[in-house]
Amino acid sequence: MGSKSAAMFFLIAVSLILYGFQRFTASQLVAFIAIAIPMVSFTGYAYGLDHFYGQMSILTAFTGFSLATATLLMTAKTGAVKAILSSHIGGKIARLQTAAGYIIPTILGYLLIESLHSSDVNLFGIFVVTICWFIISMVSISAILQEKIDIERWEGERLLAQPPCMIN
Repeated sequence: MGSKSAAMFFLIAVSLILYGFQRFTASQLVAFIAIAIPMVSFTGYAYGLDHFYGQMSILTAFTGFSLATATLLMTAKTGAVKAILSSHIGGKIARLQTAAGYIIPTILGYLLIESLHSSDVNLFGIFVVTICWFIISMVSISAILQEKIDIERWEGERLLAQPPCMIN
């Protein structure tokens, strides 16, 4: 077993111990860190970067990812996981941003790898511009949705503040 695998399984165990002591937020944090280790390995396998996945086999990465995710979901009624899984607009935004925040940079990472393997400097420039565009887009969409929510809330507060209408 390599050091990355050992660290991942150790963090999963720590997360479970914290969960047992009802330290749910700390358990979530440690489980999130544990998930990061196999995600780095997945990235290494996807891009052919052996120093990313090191000695961690793809089977170990999937096993660790599954265990860390299960550990994380045990705390779904609190903290960040509760917010992400919420049916309210904040949860919907968080799920959208989480998916886009992983998929877009992963795709763009391939562009970066290709730019490093070629002498075409323009590819790297496109990568940087696209990442900046992505971040600005995510912030803008969040701001638009939050503004819409605020306007609806203000309208509701205004209606509640009005005196009741007397009908004769």
